[in-house]
Amino acid sequence: LKGEKPIVNFFSANQARIAHYIHTPAETLLTYAQSCANGANVWYGLHFPVREAYQTKSVLTAKETNEFVLANKDVFSASKTCARVALVWSQNTANNYASSVGNSDFVEAKRSPYTDRGDHYISLIATFDVLVRNHIQFDIIDEDSILKGNIFSYSAVIFPETACMYDETAEIIADYVEKGGNILGNFDIAMYNEDGSYNGTSKLAKVFGFMSAPEVLKSHSLASSYYFKENDDAVLSGLDFFRIPAPILQAKWDFTDDTKVLMKASKLKTGTYENIPADGMFPAITKHKYGKGYAYYIGGAYGEMAARQRNVVEYGRIIRGFCEATSAPTVVSDEAGLYEVVLRRQADRFILHVVNLTGNMTRPFEKVVPLQNVPFSLNLDGFGIDAKDWALKSIRGAKVNDLKVNGNEVSFTLDTVKEWEIIVIE
Repeated sequence: LKGEKPIVNFFSANQARIAHYIHTPAETLLTYAQSCANGANVWYGLHFPVREAYQTKSVLTAKETNEFVLANKDVFSASKTCARVALVWSQNTANNYASSVGNSDFVEAKRSPYTDRGDHYISLIATFDVLVRNHIQFDIIDEDSILKGNIFSYSAVIFPETACMYDETAEIIADYVEKGGNILGNFDIAMYNEDGSYNGTSKLAKVFGFMSAPEVLKSHSLASSYYFKENDDAVLSGLDFFRIPAPILQAKWDFTDDTKVLMKASKLKTGTYENIPADGMFPAITKHKYGKGYAYYIGGAYGEMAARQRNVVEYGRIIRGFCEATSAPTVVSDEAGLYEVVLRRQADRFILHVVNLTGNMTRPFEKVVPLQNVPFSLNLDGFGIDAKDWALKSIRGAKVNDLKVNGNEVSFTLDTVKEWEIIVIE
């Protein structure tokens, strides 16, 4: 079993743009942990004299972590992801569409008739945060990965504000859904060519059930429009109420008759405290069957809302509902706290990484709060590794309790998760 493409995280010991000031020990360890957990190697570099660096706890933490990796080469040797969910990063969208791109003659010349656009980077980070906080294992893939066919390795794929797209990419995505894959898109997905020029409609219109081109609406405030639940669906199971605030930016589409409308949006109000108009509602969240798979769509730029309006939690729940409805979870763990879980596989065994990010409410981390009695359930089906029984061992000191094995279903509890725990399953 060969590993995935080698990845190196170039990690500076110092704070960004402050050459002679170092990261905290906690930040240093967590950066190593998240890199190694996701199959990357770490290049750790100093920008001031080594004799000074060795007087800091942070550099000693890096030294100890390097020694730990060297002492456990077998654990960190070639491995592959076990994620069933993917999150898409689009370099073309970041370069040629995102509203965070500065004005210039070059960029201005390619802008579409739509002056109001979402922000791919903010949307991706907001979705990333939702997945990590819900302990949903995922991979970040890019357009090159899709063009190589790697998308077919996943049950569900999320496209956060992925506006710019090659024709060939759209064709592969359509083929992926037709053969049973599931996607979640939003706002103006695939409305632009790879160079940022306007396409006229979405390149995935048939997949989502879009008709013609959308009307783009911009609210004057967060409370100008609301989404109302129209039909039941698993992706909406986490909603506590039938109404949620709509994003500032929305796309108003006409849909094909076979598109299921899950939520509708109210037309825009002119004042925050006015009554919500009962007329003029239009599809806001939809589900469209295309071949054997499903294409879910959120009409608004939800990522920007999730990032800037932390009190509006429902979009995170919808993302979680999408993942649970369309893919079998690799790892289930519901302990309160912020921690990332990553399951990887080698030739005949699995490696589970748990990176604990529970700490003070600001960055940088100075101290990580240990978690106690953290439960885990693993689904090891579909990876070509079968065993009559599984043995588990920790290589960073946690105790494995309450182990239960039922074929490829394994559950257990870790007595303590400090900053980083690694469990070998073989």
